[in-house]
Amino acid sequence: MQKAVVGLSLEEIKRRRNEDAATRDKAIEAAKKDIKDRNMKKMQAKKQDKKAMGKAPAQKAPVAKAAPK
Repeated sequence: MQKAVVGLSLEEIKRRRNEDAATRDKAIEAAKKDIKDRNMKKMQAKKQDKKAMGKAPAQKAPVAKAAPK
């Protein structure tokens, strides 16, 4: 009799047990590369936003002065 672990099905446990280390390592490396690429795109988008903000002239809001007494 076999039992599933909480959060994993029995089929998933069997699949993980039967896969070899090379396949597992390839999947991990692919996931790391995907995350790294996503983070690079975010950083580039952030830099572009900063560039666009820097070129636009900054307008200050008028300062309200206290009324004379």
